[in-house]
Amino acid sequence: MTTARVVVAAVVIALLGFNLTTEAVTSHVVPGGTLGNQSFGGSLGMDFNVNAPIDVSRLGVFDSGSNGLSLPVTARLFNRATGTEVTPAVAFPTGSPGSLEGGSRLLPVGAPTRLPAGFQGTIVAHGYGGAEPNGNAGGGVPVWTTDDGGGLISFVGGGRFNATPGAFPNSGDGGPANRYAAGTFDFAASSVSNVAYEVQPGTVGNQTFGGSLGMDFNVNSPINVTSLGVFDSGQDGLNLGITAHLYSRASQEKLATVVFPVGPSGTLISGSRFQSLTGPVRLPAGFQGTIVAEGYGVGEPNGNGGVSPLGQTTNSLGGALSFVGSGRFGTAG
Repeated sequence: MTTARVVVAAVVIALLGFNLTTEAVTSHVVPGGTLGNQSFGGSLGMDFNVNAPIDVSRLGVFDSGSNGLSLPVTARLFNRATGTEVTPAVAFPTGSPGSLEGGSRLLPVGAPTRLPAGFQGTIVAHGYGGAEPNGNAGGGVPVWTTDDGGGLISFVGGGRFNATPGAFPNSGDGGPANRYAAGTFDFAASSVSNVAYEVQPGTVGNQTFGGSLGMDFNVNSPINVTSLGVFDSGQDGLNLGITAHLYSRASQEKLATVVFPVGPSGTLISGSRFQSLTGPVRLPAGFQGTIVAEGYGVGEPNGNGGVSPLGQTTNSLGGALSFVGSGRFGTAG
């Protein structure tokens, strides 16, 4: 290893906790019948920050006049910090695709995508033009509005654009935060159990270490471990088989193991894939644990914060966990 300080964005414990459920809301709300006023063909983006974990279920695009799309338009959701996409692009063909809700059309992203607290996002749409104009408030107060889901997200910035369709819009505009009638998305408070180590969506690995990688934690209040997870570089499915283990650090006893085969196995949560254990593993107060993953290498790199910064956060579950040490490594197995 290149450094004695190893911070690994490789493995995650999902811990039993309470779930929040809300009805999905739409981030950027355009009234039905709204007409566009700009024929910009490049990427148009609007920024938001996530204050509490959310699940994104649909992406949407503005339909000028709410009478069907005369040009194909595509919606994309980006991690603003990295400039990488976090959901598959959603393409809206000409005609009346998806569900028309107010002045926007929405289609599912597939499985809902979890965005953690602290995530910095940009919703982007491109494909507008003379036959299907977008809306641009031009610095004034637009007729379209926003919905923050009761404070789950915040709308920031002044809009952004890029003349290249589909590219991340890296040029800032003059506001307001919802300057454009363009992209939108549906979201709700995340229904996923608490995650101890969470990797930001869009994270790509930076190290091809093939041995075991571990991170230490202490339990301050009893918890139930319900699933184990592994980092998926780029969130495009695993190109190598990866195995996760839960150890007692004091006795070096292996308490649980989950094998992740090649492909999009398990449930993708932010930057990691999870599989449930056959039954919860209860860890008492005072337990000293290590979560371990092995199997990374060329084709499926792990992440190492000692090589370059990574977007990983920890969740102590209100003090039930403490994260200790500086990471550890060894031979596989």
